[in-house]
Amino acid sequence: MSVTPQEVGSFLLTLVVPIATGASAAIITTHLALNKFYREKWWEKKHAAYSQLIDKLFELKDLYVYASDFSQMQFEAMRGERDEPKGSIDWNRLSEVRSQVHRMYVLSPISFSDNVRKMLDDLLTKDSNANFSIYEEGYPDFIAYREISEVIQSSIDAIVKDAHSELKFN
Repeated sequence: MSVTPQEVGSFLLTLVVPIATGASAAIITTHLALNKFYREKWWEKKHAAYSQLIDKLFELKDLYVYASDFSQMQFEAMRGERDEPKGSIDWNRLSEVRSQVHRMYVLSPISFSDNVRKMLDDLLTKDSNANFSIYEEGYPDFIAYREISEVIQSSIDAIVKDAHSELKFN
């Protein structure tokens, strides 16, 4: 019994077409699945970065509100309007959180939109200006701390709005 070239070609064709189709489908499916996985991972990382930034800004705002209230009580105690307040301001924690926010600002091109980078730049500039006003110009510290806490709150509101659009929440 002899095998003709047509039979060999037909046999190979029945093998090649399903193998090529299967390989192509596997490659396309793998490519689509990996792209979806990377997009989801990137979204999770951006979400975590926004969440961490907002947490640090809330903490910084709370520290400034406390510093403002405490400084105002000290000021009123100096004027004899009330007793000296108990406790103290945790300047080390305030400095640490400010440094963490500054680090996030430096790394902002990686995780955040340009809007957030501009907002953080503006916030850090106002914070530095407030400290300059307190220590160099004699501006009342409790007023400056209250003002910077309000700037932080407005920054938080704007960053949440930016995160909403950046992360495509509906």
